[in-house]
Amino acid sequence: MEDEIKVGDYVRDSDGCIFKVNEIVPDDDTDDLWLEEGFLKGTWKSMVKKYSSNIIDLIEVGDYVNGYRIYGINNIKDSTNKAFTVFLKNNNKVLRFWNKDDIKSIVTKEMFKSVEYRMETN
Repeated sequence: MEDEIKVGDYVRDSDGCIFKVNEIVPDDDTDDLWLEEGFLKGTWKSMVKKYSSNIIDLIEVGDYVNGYRIYGINNIKDSTNKAFTVFLKNNNKVLRFWNKDDIKSIVTKEMFKSVEYRMETN
């Protein structure tokens, strides 16, 4: 993770929402962080859980990537020393991601839980 959040970085907030930073507006007391879907103001730093220029760094176990639930994450290098990330699916099959262009969709575990409907059991 970098030292400071920059325009173009991705942010995962404490609610599990992921946004891209479009603008940071300096203020006397704080910086306003402008995101794709709105903005965080004031105590936004306490709301940021993770941030990175690579969206792959924000993915956690339990999230859904490209429609697959993630059960494990490994960062490894191939024989040419090129780094990539392996995400383990439920049947131990793997998804390999070389860069953020391989990511088409992310549903965080927090987002999934917020819309999940559970049947009552007797």
